[in-house]
Amino acid sequence: MPFYHARMKYIDANQGIEITDYQLDLSEEETKLFGADYDKGRVFFKGKWIHVSSIEEIEIRETPYQSTDYFGGGLSEARIFDSGRFPHVTRKFIKSPPKKEGVPKDFFPEAKQPSKTIFIVHGRDKVPALELARIVEAIPYKSCLSGRRSPQRQNPYRKIGGAF
Repeated sequence: MPFYHARMKYIDANQGIEITDYQLDLSEEETKLFGADYDKGRVFFKGKWIHVSSIEEIEIRETPYQSTDYFGGGLSEARIFDSGRFPHVTRKFIKSPPKKEGVPKDFFPEAKQPSKTIFIVHGRDKVPALELARIVEAIPYKSCLSGRRSPQRQNPYRKIGGAF
């Protein structure tokens, strides 16, 4: 039974830097699923979804054994990918080059927009709290002072983005 090992270079969406990462010891079924997800526009790699427009390079190699079972202490990423000893089988699972169009808005359906309301906790002196509220509203956020109820909501503490 062969094992598959993937190396992917991509731009991290949060940090904006290029990352090279590896996923070793995949079964043929897992590798086929990786290819099918790629065709749909995103891949699940090392525990996170990555849009194909962020991918710069994918390489899949095939070995006859798991990386940990190799004689001589195991197969490192360098032995698998840089030695040229194991066949390059990327085209067996991925038939087209990475697409470079933008990330669709519904790519991360579970991601929620952060609240633009800042809850300001203050003492009895409301002057500093009101000054802070004006600063917050200038950056454009909404302020919500403790003790003041929003007319459209019963509970002003729900869906608050931050607090001072």
